[in-house]
Amino acid sequence: AAAQCITPGSRLEQLRDWLGGDAHGALIILDECHKAKNLINEAGQPTKTAMAVVALQDALPTARVLYCSATGASEPKNLAYMTRLGSFGHGSMPSLLHTLEGAGMGAMEMFALGLKATGAYMCRSLSYAGAEFEVCNCPLSDEMRVMYDRSCEFWQMLYRVWLESEVGRGAGGKMGGAMRWAQFWSAHQRFFRQMLLSAKVPQVAAMAIRAVQTEGLSVVIGLQSTGEANTKQAMSEGHGDNEDDDFVSTPQMIISNLINRQFAVTSAKGSSYDWRGLERKVRAMTRNWQGLQPAAEVAAAAAAKAAK
Repeated sequence: AAAQCITPGSRLEQLRDWLGGDAHGALIILDECHKAKNLINEAGQPTKTAMAVVALQDALPTARVLYCSATGASEPKNLAYMTRLGSFGHGSMPSLLHTLEGAGMGAMEMFALGLKATGAYMCRSLSYAGAEFEVCNCPLSDEMRVMYDRSCEFWQMLYRVWLESEVGRGAGGKMGGAMRWAQFWSAHQRFFRQMLLSAKVPQVAAMAIRAVQTEGLSVVIGLQSTGEANTKQAMSEGHGDNEDDDFVSTPQMIISNLINRQFAVTSAKGSSYDWRGLERKVRAMTRNWQGLQPAAEVAAAAAAKAAK
C-alpha cells in the first residue's frame, strides 16, 4: 500500500529518482521523524506522512536512513515506520512491535539497550555550558489591566450562572454535574493562561527588536501553544476563511466551546425548577456587557485623567 504513494509526476517520485542516482547509496536524514509515527493507530488508517516515509525507504533499499527526533516514541507502535531497524527474526516490523507491547516494559528496555549496543540508537543532550538565563518582568499595560479585570468579572458572572443552572438541572450531586464542573475549571485555567501569554507579546517583541537591531543577536522564540486546533475549528465553522481575516482569539474559543458543549440546557426528569429567573439574569448581564466601552478607550481615559 505504501508503494502506491509514489505516483507518476509526484514529489516522491522525484525524490526517489534523485536519491536513487547515488551509486554508493544515498543517506536520508528524516528530521522530526516522529511526524510519521501514526503508521499504526487505533483508527486503522495510517497517515499520509507515515505512508510516504515507508514508501521512500522501500523504494531505496540501498539508502542509509538516519531517524532524528527529540520525541521519538511514547509506545512501541510509534516506531513502525522505522523499517531500517530490522525485525529481529520476526516476520515484519509490526509483528516485532506487537510482541514488545505484549511483553511489557522490560522487553522494551532490552530492545532499546540492544539498539544502543549495536550503534543503531544514540541519544545526546545539548550542553548548557556558557548559557545565560535572565527572568524578565512584563508589566501589564493599562488596556490589559482593564481586560483582565473585566475577564475576572465575566468568569464570576459565568460561575454564578453555571451554579444556578446546575441546581435547576438537578444534577448537582451526579457524575454529569461533576464532569461539567471539571470542564468549567479547566477552561477557566486555560483562558487565563492564554490571556497572560498574550500580555507578554509586546514586551517579547520589544526585546527581540532590541536584540537584533542593537546587539546583533539572532532571536529564537519558543511557543507554548500555537493555537492550531482553535484555528482549524474556527475555519471549519466558517470563521476565518481567508488570510485577511482577524486572528482567532484562543480565549474566546475556550469560552465559546465551554458554553456550547458543557452548559446545562435541560433539566432532570421531574424537575420543577423555573428557568425564567435565570434567563432574566443572563439577559440583564448581557445588556450590561454590551454597553461597556472598549478597553483601549477606558485605559486612555484613565491615563488622561491621571495626567491632569
